[in-house]
Amino acid sequence: TGPVSKEPVPCPASTHGSDGSVRKPKKAGVCGACAANSNSGSHRCILHPSMSSPEVDYNALEATTSIEEMTGYELNQNTLRSLKNDELPSLWLRETGLADQHGDYELRSSTELGWLGHFVKKSTR
Repeated sequence: TGPVSKEPVPCPASTHGSDGSVRKPKKAGVCGACAANSNSGSHRCILHPSMSSPEVDYNALEATTSIEEMTGYELNQNTLRSLKNDELPSLWLRETGLADQHGDYELRSSTELGWLGHFVKKSTR
């Protein structure tokens, strides 16, 4: 991959229907991932034609986003850190308030779930 741009890339202004037609977004503004990562340096927001929410380029974001910015919950931070280092022997998805040990991950937001998916895909375990 090439160098990561320091300039944020704005969200797309329209979405595409399954027939290829261009539609205006339901809500004006920035997508949740852009809003959550507005200070992270670089963000690419790609709207997939069959999805109602933008696809986030986590590979580009990973270089400029700290684990603490990905999630504010310490147990989730430790789990992401272990996944990133490919050192997590097991992973348990938990409801909010039920995570109590390393390897537990509380499902708190779609952004945190996106980061979990990113590191799970990269893991070789």
